[in-house]
Amino acid sequence: MPPRKTPREVLALFRRKRQNGLYAVAVELTNRAKVQATRHNDTGTRRNSITQAKHQDGSSVLWGIPIGSAPHAPHLELGFKPHWVPAKYIGPWMQRKGAGILRHGKAVRGKVTHGKPRGKVSLRARGTSVQLGLYVGGPNSSLQSAPGGTYGYLFAKGGKRRRMHWRTKGGTSKYLTKARVGNPILQPVAERITEIPLEIYKRGFDRGR
Repeated sequence: MPPRKTPREVLALFRRKRQNGLYAVAVELTNRAKVQATRHNDTGTRRNSITQAKHQDGSSVLWGIPIGSAPHAPHLELGFKPHWVPAKYIGPWMQRKGAGILRHGKAVRGKVTHGKPRGKVSLRARGTSVQLGLYVGGPNSSLQSAPGGTYGYLFAKGGKRRRMHWRTKGGTSKYLTKARVGNPILQPVAERITEIPLEIYKRGFDRGR
């Protein structure tokens, strides 16, 4: 007959099994968040950085995106105010998206294939130039905007700069606060955690030792 465990050993075992169950749920959250992230994906850095880890306390689990792996993730998750960004900071992104590239004074867009990144635009063609930067989060942005839209100062017809209000083409996200734009993925997935079958937690719990 095996020796009986002391209450302290029983509690420690329970904590490990509970952590294992939570970890299994976190893995499911990661998989769902990666599907959500595909909607607004560039190089895949943010999407591939979504992960989970067992906390050293032996009881809880960490889930999310390490800032060191994707420094831009917090800004997209929590939102930011539309603003001008110089090309020296987003030049590679501009070329990948074919954004801010002009040919004889007219905007040039890369070849679009459904489900794939926009094709790169050649900068060698005669008459091609690159803008000095882009207004990120503007009316044509694929980012989401807060309920009620956002605002900023843009150049209207006639070249006059004035305060304007708009909604981005990416749609609306209730997770963004007033006038911000972004693309939350962790919050909407976490809110639906109750939809994850209890069996997933149970399988993880039972595997805990």
